[in-house]
Amino acid sequence: RYEEAITAYDQAIRLNPDNDSYNDAKGDALVLLACYEEAITAYDQAIRLDPTNAVYYYKKGNALSDLRHHKEAIVAYDQAIHLDPTNAIYYDIKGLALQELGLYEGAIAAYEQAIRLELTNANTYIHKGEAFTALNRYEEAIAAYNQAIRLDPTNAVYYYKKGDALEELEHYEEAIAACDQAIRLDPNNADYYNKKG
Repeated sequence: RYEEAITAYDQAIRLNPDNDSYNDAKGDALVLLACYEEAITAYDQAIRLDPTNAVYYYKKGNALSDLRHHKEAIVAYDQAIHLDPTNAIYYDIKGLALQELGLYEGAIAAYEQAIRLELTNANTYIHKGEAFTALNRYEEAIAAYNQAIRLDPTNAVYYYKKGDALEELEHYEEAIAACDQAIRLDPNNADYYNKKG
C-alpha cells in the first residue's frame, strides 16, 4: 500500500509542485519502505520549499541515521534545533547520533538539554545512562536509570540496564535485585535470567 501512496504523492506533486507537505508525506512513506535515500531526496525538496520547518530537518536526520550517516544526521538535527530550540526530541535524537559516533560527552550534553526542556521523558534518562555506561561512569549511569525508573517503573529494560551498571560496580546483591525486578515485569525475556546467573 505504501507504493500506491508514493504514486499518489507523486501525482499530487506534479499537480502542485510548490506544496512542501506532499514531499514530506512522500518521504514518510519512503521511510516506511526503508527507501531512506529516496526519502532524504523528498525531505530535501520539502526543505527547499519551506526551509523554516524544523520537522523536515528532523525527519531528514532520522533517515540519514537509518543509513548510519550520523555526522550528516547531526547537521540536520542541528538545523532543526536552530529552528525550534524548545523541542526536546531534537536534542535527544541528536544525542543518539553523537553516541553512535562514540562522542559520549557531547551526547550527554544533548540529553541534559533535552531533560531541561522535558523532565518527564524516561527514554532520555535511559539514553543518558547508556552514555555514562559507555564512559564507565556507572554511578552517574545508575542515577540516570533510577530517574527513568521513577518516571516509568513498569519498564523491565530500565531495571536490566541498572543491574548491568550495579554489576560493574560489584554491587552484586543490588544487581540481582534489579534483575529480579526486570524478570517480574517481563518473565519471558531470557536475557534477564542470563544476567541474573
